[in-house]
Amino acid sequence: MKQCEKCIFYDAEYDKLLQSGDDIAVVGQEGKEKHYCRLFDGAVDDDIITDKKACDRQVAK
Repeated sequence: MKQCEKCIFYDAEYDKLLQSGDDIAVVGQEGKEKHYCRLFDGAVDDDIITDKKACDRQVAK
């Protein structure tokens, strides 16, 4: 998430809004929180969220 928070395209309010729509529980993924960015059609890849992989769409603030 550190790289997301430094990107001009990441908006915490937008992320929270889309997270509120995640009301379906998938067995085995109960505690898994998804994050959203305007540049992705769906949730941001977990490897980007955990900073294991660099986001190729990031633009620094």
